[in-house]
Amino acid sequence: MGLPLNVKKSKCMATSKKSSNPKCNLVSKDPKTSQLARGRIACRLFSILSTVTALCSLFYLIIAYSSSSTLSVGSYLLSPPTSRQFDDQKDQDVSDFGTTSNRNTSFYLEGNFSLAYKNHWVGFPELEHVNCPSALSYPTLNRLYPSSVNRSYVPDILKDAENCSYFLEKYGFGRHPRPTKEEEEFPIAFILLFHKDLDQVLYLLRAIYRSHNVYCLSVDTKSSVRFLTATRAVARCLPNVFLASQLEDIVYGGKSRLMADIHCFRDLLKHPVQWRYIINTPGQQFPLRTNLEMVKILQVFAGTNDILGQTGSKVETYRYRLKHQYFVNETTGETDLKPTTFRHYPPPNGLRVVKCSAYGAFSRQFARFVVTSRLAKDLLKWCEHVYSPDELYWGTLNYNRVEPAPGGYLGECVNPMVRTSYNRLEPAPGGYLGECVNPMVRTSYSRLEPAPGGYLGECVNTMVRTSYNRLEPTPGGYLGECVNPMVRTSYSRLESAPGGYLGECVNPMVRTSYSRLEPAPGGYLGDPNDNPWVTSYSVWQNSMGKDRCLSTFVRDICIFSVADLPMLTSKPYLFANKFYITHHPAALHCLDQRIFNNTVSNKTMNLKVYENIIRQRLAFRDDRLLSKLESKH
Repeated sequence: MGLPLNVKKSKCMATSKKSSNPKCNLVSKDPKTSQLARGRIACRLFSILSTVTALCSLFYLIIAYSSSSTLSVGSYLLSPPTSRQFDDQKDQDVSDFGTTSNRNTSFYLEGNFSLAYKNHWVGFPELEHVNCPSALSYPTLNRLYPSSVNRSYVPDILKDAENCSYFLEKYGFGRHPRPTKEEEEFPIAFILLFHKDLDQVLYLLRAIYRSHNVYCLSVDTKSSVRFLTATRAVARCLPNVFLASQLEDIVYGGKSRLMADIHCFRDLLKHPVQWRYIINTPGQQFPLRTNLEMVKILQVFAGTNDILGQTGSKVETYRYRLKHQYFVNETTGETDLKPTTFRHYPPPNGLRVVKCSAYGAFSRQFARFVVTSRLAKDLLKWCEHVYSPDELYWGTLNYNRVEPAPGGYLGECVNPMVRTSYNRLEPAPGGYLGECVNPMVRTSYSRLEPAPGGYLGECVNTMVRTSYNRLEPTPGGYLGECVNPMVRTSYSRLESAPGGYLGECVNPMVRTSYSRLEPAPGGYLGDPNDNPWVTSYSVWQNSMGKDRCLSTFVRDICIFSVADLPMLTSKPYLFANKFYITHHPAALHCLDQRIFNNTVSNKTMNLKVYENIIRQRLAFRDDRLLSKLESKH
């Protein structure tokens, strides 16, 4: 039997010669060196222990994900699909979408955040080294950033969308956390109009995608068959995304651009999702606000429409003074819209033309008004011979005084001589439906349904006595002369319209109720030019604004770049227009990071600027809402 180990070590320490016993050679002759060796061994043991602990944690996470059926991206990042009439277009793969109601919220957010960046669902993968916080906050130079990214072309997208589960995971449509209750109770409808760069459209769609919203895609039919097929394949993989039931061959400046939106309006009104607002956007816009921020802003707007309004010289009367016709360009073979020498008749029903943007935020009531109102249909027909009617139609309806649109703007009586129509929804027999722009002018008295033999012109001469309805006098019709241009007799004498206004605007500051049967909810009682608009922000080449474009202009509009980001992020707008994926794509990359990070953290901006807007829109109209806003402060 040998001696105990400590006895052997004592003998080894006692001699200075090299021992033949290998156990003695393991011990250093220097006590300090021996302590250092033991320390190194302890460090190695601690490192091994940490690695084992990390592997155990990873294994636990894998087991947890598997037991919750969360390995499929759609199953843990999206709510159950919304049922709708287009269900037969959806592939069976979409059944992978599950519910997240039993998931712990904090764990859900943490896992989502890390997975999104790990799987390259945020921004462009090849730009992950870009310092976006700096680019978003401080002035920079475009040449410091990459000028291109790897593209996903139509054949790639078409192939990826053959398997919906794979498509959803690759493109990261489930990257966002579960919507808040506030968002789920306030769904938004989006219209996306595009004709090229499907990968950029998917980049935009991913940024604004939520499972409780609804999305209508409108594709220019000039796009290739393969492009349309790929778009349909994408829509099949997303249960709340659909292709418009009717597509348009878009002609620049023509009515077809406007019709693309209206087709989606009709489709969305039939959709089972009870969305509150429609926001229309081209494929080259990108959001500056998260979905939660948009919800909060639109809630503040309380049913009013966010539509740009401009009058005066900004209206550009050349767009509608002359009739415009379509001509085929013999050189290119494309269809162009050009003016003729024939004068176009004035807007129907005494409407005042108001210039606007093609994009806006429209309340559900306004969308129904656009689709069903006789006034809207008459104006749409008038737009057939107008240049770029999408920049006149929304504003003219929203700010009209004839039949106020729900949530519309009911501007002031600029001239006390103006007599607005007294019963527009259902004209009284012989009623007067225009406005007396000139006290000497008597315009047609029944325009929506003229009386047989009725007079639809004006009294050019006050001495002319024309019988306004000669074959069969209209009850209550005016059959006398224009003795005094200041005298306005009651235009519906036998049976006045309910709530009808039969007097004159003595004071131009007086706002009468222009929709007398039922006032438009949330109508704005100010000048169109003073109505703030925050849906979409652009920098125009001929504008006199203080903001400069630090990149380039295409068709007079700025194509934003990285250098423009500090300016864009300081704006209160919902979207910025426009971006090209082929032009400084780092701008899109950094904005996408910002949207995602703010979404995960539920960060929202101060709503004071939007509350000030709604105070102006609802002035003299809804004291209850104003007092509610005041109570918040």
